[in-house]
This record gives sequence, C-alpha cells and structure tokens, in this order.
Amino acid sequence: MKAGRLVSDLGAAEQWLDSWVSQVNVQAERSVDLARRVATSTGSATGCDEAVRVTVGSDSETGRAVIGSFGSRFPSSGRREDR
Repeated sequence: MKAGRLVSDLGAAEQWLDSWVSQVNVQAERSVDLARRVATSTGSATGCDEAVRVTVGSDSETGRAVIGSFGSRFPSSGRREDR
C-alpha cells in the first residue's frame, strides 16, 4: 500500500468516525429530551362501565418502573452536560 493512500484512508476513517460520533450525540440529546417529557407525562383511561380506571405517570408505580428501567439501561455519567 502506498503512503498517499494510507493517509487518504486514515482521513476517510477520521471523517467517518466524526460523523458517527455526531450522530450518537444527536441521538443522546433526543433521548434526554424524551426522558424529560415522559417524566412529566400522565395518562388516564377508564373502562366503558367505569369499573376500571388506570392512571400512568411519573408519580405512579408503573411510571416509576418505566423511568427506573430507562435509567438502569441508560445510566447518566454524572457529567454536567448530561443533566
């Protein structure tokens, strides 16, 4: 392999890596935004005969389970940028 091609290949690899990192950062920002919106969301439903009523939100047992599951799968690094 010629030196010129190696430098070109390294440059292409660096560009690809930069692009990939940028995409990961964008997805991370979206995830944080979604987590914040979910944490403030509440939904309620009532059965036709009103025998069953369900409310799900961050202050409910189900909501806490969902948020807890998300937190365990995607832990915060504790860095200020992550908050």
